[in-house]
Amino acid sequence: MKEKVITAVRQAVAELSVEAGDMPSFVVEEPPEDKYGHFSTNAAMLLAKPLKSAPREIAEKIADFLEKQDFIQTVSVAGPGFINLFIKPEKWFEEFHGIPDDGSEYGGGETKPGEKLLVEFVSANPTGPLHIGHGRGAAVGDTLARILRKAGYDVTTEYYVNDAGLQMENLGKSTLARYRELLGADSAFPDGGYKGEYIRDIARVIVEREGRRFLEMPEETALPFFTKEAADFILEGIKTDLERFRVKFDVWTSEKSFHDAKMVERTVERLRSSGAAFEEDGALWLNTA
Repeated sequence: MKEKVITAVRQAVAELSVEAGDMPSFVVEEPPEDKYGHFSTNAAMLLAKPLKSAPREIAEKIADFLEKQDFIQTVSVAGPGFINLFIKPEKWFEEFHGIPDDGSEYGGGETKPGEKLLVEFVSANPTGPLHIGHGRGAAVGDTLARILRKAGYDVTTEYYVNDAGLQMENLGKSTLARYRELLGADSAFPDGGYKGEYIRDIARVIVEREGRRFLEMPEETALPFFTKEAADFILEGIKTDLERFRVKFDVWTSEKSFHDAKMVERTVERLRSSGAAFEEDGALWLNTA
């Protein structure tokens, strides 16, 4: 679109009987603020000397020409002679009509060897189903990854599974409580637990498959099983929803796997020993000074 504007401005300048040798090296650029237009040009001010005329008068003549172009919505003259213009909304999309069927590599860029990009998105905690906000993140992230691949980058998409910490413990306790409830046993629901109907659905599946074998088991013994079962059940639902949304990830990375491999502890220790992290006021701080 910028090239079309440049061509139109050149034609407008030619209409003013400017000789080839006097054709100015004007610029067409995006204004600093959207309110001024999609594009702006300084052509009129550069023509003041060869045309021996005031820049605003020249700008008005160029603007009259530009207003007649079928892709331009409005043109205005500002300040000493800047020309600001807006493109008709529908004209931005005309170029894309038929692109999926034309067999071309439209929009593709040259392969960029050695330039690898990791795009991590959605990454909702496996403590409940996806909601509309996650859908927005999925659409934006997947679109960005596809554009970057088309542009020639080596892109890996990642879903970071937050399957460690207090929220996962609460998930396990919530599922265990519903399991006991379904079997008629007294069970206090945990503070901060997950009360969605999907927790009962998970507990119901466990009852059907495992029966009563966890009913008399101490909570600390049963909890790891219920935490993993609930997380796996929810994560499978998330994967199904994303596949139906045509969003696929190259890598599913488990936070718990980092803790199990002691990678978090080793990383923190390296930060401590290098001076990049320090303790103060009962907390561990990252030294960014």
